[in-house]
Amino acid sequence: MRSRRHLVSDHEGIWEIWPAFTDVMSTLALILFVLVLLSYVRSLVSAKQLDAFQRQIAASGRQLQTLRSQIDAERGELASAKSKVEQQAGGNAALAAAEHRRAARGRAEQAEAGHRSAAAAAGRRIEIAVIPRDDNVRSVIDQYVRSAAQMPPPATP
Repeated sequence: MRSRRHLVSDHEGIWEIWPAFTDVMSTLALILFVLVLLSYVRSLVSAKQLDAFQRQIAASGRQLQTLRSQIDAERGELASAKSKVEQQAGGNAALAAAEHRRAARGRAEQAEAGHRSAAAAAGRRIEIAVIPRDDNVRSVIDQYVRSAAQMPPPATP
């Protein structure tokens, strides 16, 4: 019986648990410490990456503003070039209309001279009055202006 009491009443068995318990707890504490350290390092790396991305976004924003200002300047130059082309087309249209009128008058004078020579040959005198028609001249001018407006602008070197 004594051996039985010895097993039940022995308090040495309880004291043998504590070294193992402290080993397990210290191991868990070290593991938690390493995990916290890893998360802290990861946080630092992420913060540096975030800062780098923010700097890159700021640089891209500045570049975007520069490009927008260049686009606005180019649009202004394009508008001035268009107005110059339109002015030149308007001037060219007026010149072409005047040249067309001169040519029409020349053809009318040639026709009148032809009629006069034919009438003289026939022994009769025929007076032909040449009246320029304003509607015809306007339509020719309008047609020329429309064709000039549809032409592509000249290429600038």
